[in-house]
Amino acid sequence: MSLNYLNPNDWGRSPLTDRALRLQEIKAENLEQWAAMIQEDIETLSMPIKEESTEFKSEISKYYLCEADNADQGINKVTPYNTSAEVLDAANKSKAKVHFVSTVNPLADEAED
Repeated sequence: MSLNYLNPNDWGRSPLTDRALRLQEIKAENLEQWAAMIQEDIETLSMPIKEESTEFKSEISKYYLCEADNADQGINKVTPYNTSAEVLDAANKSKAKVHFVSTVNPLADEAED
């Protein structure tokens, strides 16, 4: 059974069906408004990602290889890398008994952040 915006019994069942009925009503009774809504959606989805947002992301995307002689003594060496591939390759080659990858430098002072 399909919904029809002209049927008063179809309204008020849920916000989702009411939204669908409202869109059906706009499409049937005001085609220009419907076309404007569709065009606005197309324009929004067609907008390129701004360069500054990718620059910001690349500035904060750091990976750290954290190494230690044993788990009880804690980390004694942290090496930064720019890409996940680089840090994973370095982790595979690490000779440290304990090592892990982090996106936060655990040895950095809070003042540096």
